[in-house]
Amino acid sequence: MSDFADYGGFSPLEYLRAFYSEIDSESEGLLQFLVSVFDSAPHAPLVLEFGSGPVLISAIPAARRARAIHYCDFVPANREYLTRWLAGEDAEFDWSPYIARCLELEGKVVSEKAIRQRAHNIRDLVRRVVSCNIFDPLPIRTRYQYEVIISNYCLDAVTTSKQEWQLFTRRLAKLLKPGGTLVLSSLRKTEFFEFGTSRYANVVLDVDDLANAFTQAGFDPQSIRVESTHCEQDYCNKQGVIFAAASLPLVVGNNPWHEDNGQSSATVSRELLSTGASPWIDLTTTSHTRA
Repeated sequence: MSDFADYGGFSPLEYLRAFYSEIDSESEGLLQFLVSVFDSAPHAPLVLEFGSGPVLISAIPAARRARAIHYCDFVPANREYLTRWLAGEDAEFDWSPYIARCLELEGKVVSEKAIRQRAHNIRDLVRRVVSCNIFDPLPIRTRYQYEVIISNYCLDAVTTSKQEWQLFTRRLAKLLKPGGTLVLSSLRKTEFFEFGTSRYANVVLDVDDLANAFTQAGFDPQSIRVESTHCEQDYCNKQGVIFAAASLPLVVGNNPWHEDNGQSSATVSRELLSTGASPWIDLTTTSHTRA
């Protein structure tokens, strides 16, 4: 990780209580956006939540359609929290208001039974919680390619360089199948965010930056969606948040970009396959694995 992002003493529960104790305009906007993404997602997609932190919002709408969900995060404490919740230790933080609101947005009847059922579905579908590092050219070791990848407030929070952020976006695109969809959420026009006594730097992005990054990464220009919402919190140092999604073409042509070492993704894949190796390496030791 970069020097400014020191997550050694990061507290997942304090983070959740600080930013997710109520459904504000940003959480509402994210839920609405994700529900719309999965309304049009292919049947039973394999979903990756990249750089999830301890947040389970994306899994709530994903569980309606996904055949399986994989979670990954750099911070061990976040993975440990997710593992505990998936094992049924859910007294630390209550996600049921978010589940109830998601069900409303999906047009479903909200009841205690329906909320419990969606929570059960999430636990059944989240098959892996593993480590990741976007600074690695292969940011997650997995043998899978995904139909949907979601990354909320992650790529923008680990660099101050727009060029490096664009590279991170392209790295996630490599993990998608042809036709796959990438969903990104980012802070808008924000140089930093504060949590507790720490200040974390943030790359400054606006709406056009998300659309340009998708185009440069080879996504179908006609599929690009970008929305934004304002921040309602008095102490907020940002102008709001941005939600964006785009899909790769079904037929992958020549990628218009290259990795750090000058080799294209296709070249790297061919070299790995020619040696009998696979670019998608399944982890045998994970924090949480379900059959």
